[in-house]
Amino acid sequence: MPDPLDEVGQYVFEYPDSALNVLDSLPRSLLDSGEKKAKYALMYSIASDITGERPMQDSLVSIAYNYYKKYGSDRDRLEAYYFMGRIYGNAGNENMAMSCFVRAEYYMDGSESPEFDGRLYYAKARLYEDGFGYRDAIKNYDLAAQSYLRAGDAEHYAESCVRAARSCFSMGDKEKAREFLSRIDTYWDDIRDSDKVRYFRLLVRMDEDISLDDVLKAVDEQIEDTGTLEAGNLLSIADIYLQSGYVDSAMTWLNRYSVMNSDFRRNPTFWLRLSSVYDSLGQAENALSAYRRHVVLKDSTYMDKLQENVRLVEKRFDEQVNIYRARIVWTWVFVALAVTVAVAIFLIFRFRRKFWRQSRRAEHLEGLYRSVSDEKEALSGMVKNSVLIDEPTRKVLENRLSVLDELLTVRLLDRDRYSPEKASEMIESIALDKDAYLNSLGLMFSVRHPAVADRFRSLQLSTWEIGYCSLYCMGYKGKDIGNILSSSRYYKINSVIRKKFGIGPKDTNIDIYLRKLMSDIESEDSERRD
Repeated sequence: MPDPLDEVGQYVFEYPDSALNVLDSLPRSLLDSGEKKAKYALMYSIASDITGERPMQDSLVSIAYNYYKKYGSDRDRLEAYYFMGRIYGNAGNENMAMSCFVRAEYYMDGSESPEFDGRLYYAKARLYEDGFGYRDAIKNYDLAAQSYLRAGDAEHYAESCVRAARSCFSMGDKEKAREFLSRIDTYWDDIRDSDKVRYFRLLVRMDEDISLDDVLKAVDEQIEDTGTLEAGNLLSIADIYLQSGYVDSAMTWLNRYSVMNSDFRRNPTFWLRLSSVYDSLGQAENALSAYRRHVVLKDSTYMDKLQENVRLVEKRFDEQVNIYRARIVWTWVFVALAVTVAVAIFLIFRFRRKFWRQSRRAEHLEGLYRSVSDEKEALSGMVKNSVLIDEPTRKVLENRLSVLDELLTVRLLDRDRYSPEKASEMIESIALDKDAYLNSLGLMFSVRHPAVADRFRSLQLSTWEIGYCSLYCMGYKGKDIGNILSSSRYYKINSVIRKKFGIGPKDTNIDIYLRKLMSDIESEDSERRD
């Protein structure tokens, strides 16, 4: 069974009266979901707006608005925001009305409803015009006219053009006003009589040559069609008669306006027309009194509009300030979080780096201890073999042994002196005293491998250089020796040693050469002894 609300939606724009009758007759039991209640409220609001016979109900519009701002198609959201804007506009809240209209405009592309687009642009234009924003009013009246033209709605097309022309005239741009009015000529037979009266009135105000008979014909046609005239058009007709020189007729129409409109005393336009009529009749005092009344009311109306605009500007400024402040707060929050994260990362990195350095330092110190212990053991053996060591060499070795003994004794027995800092200073001052260390190695190597040492001395190598070469002979790699000496010193010494041995830059590695040379010399020495 088809949904009756969907059926109403298919003809609500063409037959709004029938749509209202059907909606009134629907049982409330059919509205058993939020979607159906929202659709019913929207259809009812559309039909009421088109017929103009029933005022839009705030409660119904709110139901549609609250639902469709979250759900529904683009067209549903367009219509819901539009009607909510109309409600705000009727309540005098122009700022919220414009906000709803702007939100509705966002969903135009998906609405596929040029007629409703025209209604939205027209509503925006009225707000701009009431706030003296004529440029924006003209722009939106023009968009409304184009939308109505696409929808084939000549009546509302003409109304939008006339109002756009009036805004142009208010800005002093008569040429553009004439351009908008010229668009109406093609659709003259389809235009409502009330718009024809507005058309003629605007031409009169622009000092255009028009036929009074055409004006009166339009007035008579409106009276014949509707049985009456709109109150606003009564002032237009009075103005037309006045501009045409029919002062008595102008006064007659002003009197008719005062009878039809109980609030005429608060309309500054009425008093301006009356002042002009009195002036044409030669009643200067009455003309001055009416004009003063016009000025007071106009200034009051202008000030009300100005104050409202000021309030809107202040409210928009406050909203922008609040947004700016919120952005600043969030910016500082993000900055604080970023700084906190950066500090945390820095501290973690620093802690890990410190821990890594301490671990590496501990490993380095342990390696130095092992080196010192091995050196002590080797030197002790050399001292015991006193037959092979001369007195100067013995003193060097004994001095070195005493230093090594002190370090190892402190480490094992004197814990008060053996703090990590002191241990580090002591062991590095001893183990990293490279000249003394290499001299000791050179002496030790000379005792253990005298034939090799003699060959080295024959090539003009010093005891220190013999100690350096002994590191290679003992199996150390260039990388290990580079860790003992600084890189720049290592490369310089390496170059000097290679030259003394006659090894070219591109020849074999020095460690391979020295170990082979040592093996050959000791083999020759062994054979000679045998």
